[in-house]
Amino acid sequence: MNVTYELSKKLGGYVEWFVTSPIGSRLGQTEHNSDGGFFYHVTNNLQLDIEAGVGLNGPAPDFFAGAGFCARF
Repeated sequence: MNVTYELSKKLGGYVEWFVTSPIGSRLGQTEHNSDGGFFYHVTNNLQLDIEAGVGLNGPAPDFFAGAGFCARF
């Protein structure tokens, strides 16, 4: 589930909840996570983003953060 907010024409933010569930693994456990972040449209074809989040159950990581970009060709 994802909720996105447009803060300006180029800047937006989001919060989301997601689940990672391994398939075919007897040792893997389902992880529930929540995170939020911001994205910035540099151009119509390039977006930069940052995120930070927390795990919501035991198997999930306590905290995570990341940054990335998306390019349309």
